[in-house]
Amino acid sequence: MKMRLLSGLVAALWAAGVSVGAAAPGEAADSSEQPARKAELFTAERAAEEDLLVVLPRAIEMGMVPIGDERHRRVWVINPSESEELRIKAVRFDCGCTTAPGFQVMTLEPGEARAVDLEIHAPMEVGTRRDVRVFYVLENGDAVFSTLHLETVDTCSGFSIDPPMPEDDVLALPGEMGLGDLPLGVRTEFTAWIVNQSDAPRQIEKLKTSCGCLSAPGFESGVIEPGRAVRVDLVLRPEMDPLEERRVRLVAMDAVGVMAEMSIVYSVGMRPVDDGWETVTEPKGP
Repeated sequence: MKMRLLSGLVAALWAAGVSVGAAAPGEAADSSEQPARKAELFTAERAAEEDLLVVLPRAIEMGMVPIGDERHRRVWVINPSESEELRIKAVRFDCGCTTAPGFQVMTLEPGEARAVDLEIHAPMEVGTRRDVRVFYVLENGDAVFSTLHLETVDTCSGFSIDPPMPEDDVLALPGEMGLGDLPLGVRTEFTAWIVNQSDAPRQIEKLKTSCGCLSAPGFESGVIEPGRAVRVDLVLRPEMDPLEERRVRLVAMDAVGVMAEMSIVYSVGMRPVDDGWETVTEPKGP
């Protein structure tokens, strides 16, 4: 898997005009030096786990889009480090249908969050599916990628519109998190982020949930500075009985009321467990 990812990175960086492990122009390679470090490609999930870069949402599912339509989506990039800056020098794509027209090289301070606005042009052929990778190229040549999915339909099949860009001063990201089907009896841990996109500090007093199954054991009230993000580590209690679907609401509150909210959707124990045995059906008699 890692070899496939690395080969994909090399292709993406060459397309972006970025050399990998090469001497700078006008410089001769010194054979006595250590080999140049090779750039590495990270999924958005792995990058978040390793506290390299947080990209939210990690995947954008646009569904059916009429041919030729233009769509816009917003992605947030967060520097999860508590002490080091992070520089994103380019945003690249493996499909010409997607661009980031307003992007400029950005340096993220520790805990800083910034928006990257994407522009997507649906292909002109009906039934075309696009699985686009969006590469965030870092200063050291490494790249982190998120994904975007769409399928084209003809203009007579109805229409869809862009969801409104969130204008709230404070956002809980991702706005909706699908955890899929979880195993029975297993504690589940995951992370959300609260972003202050206003120009003034905001005080978070407490978190509330619509279900006692969800908790944020390490959360402490505090101030979020403008343009900064706060990490919230969440825990789902183990469930011993199957659940077809559960939707849990999490809200961040100040002294006045709700500042931001998100939904967590999951099921428990609905997927058949592979016990390693093959089911054989006996043939019926004549």
